[in-house]
Amino acid sequence: MRASLTCVVVALSLGSCSSDVGSAPTTSVVLSRQELRRLETQEYVKCYQEHGWSATIEGQMVQFDSHGTPADQQQVIIEGCQQRASKYAWVAPTTADGWKLEYPFYVATHQCLVEKGFSVADQVSEAVFVQLRGADPYNGLSAADNARALRECPTQ
Repeated sequence: MRASLTCVVVALSLGSCSSDVGSAPTTSVVLSRQELRRLETQEYVKCYQEHGWSATIEGQMVQFDSHGTPADQQQVIIEGCQQRASKYAWVAPTTADGWKLEYPFYVATHQCLVEKGFSVADQVSEAVFVQLRGADPYNGLSAADNARALRECPTQ
């Protein structure tokens, strides 16, 4: 039996990366979140298209049509593309200081959502954000509003 997966939306993660070259002096490349998001999105689209699927970028999301690929094969392809695109994924901080550096991104996204009239949970303080190791600025949105919110107020 062949199943068709049409217009499935995959939420994308954020990322940062650095590279070290052997024992030579360390070279670090830090890309902006927007650049990482763009690279990750492009990698998903390229991967899906290499499997014969149509794929487009909609805001921060990738929409694709699996064109009748059997469900078990769909899952293998999706997981493979996730793994491939993960090289651009944001890595969560491991220290309180790292979470403090993330807080302004959360605040900017939360403020955008409020300004655009989305009904979201109250903004948490920096202390709570650090203690919880992050907070979701989109928390409280209905499923229907989530896609629009991601387009209008992308994660900073």
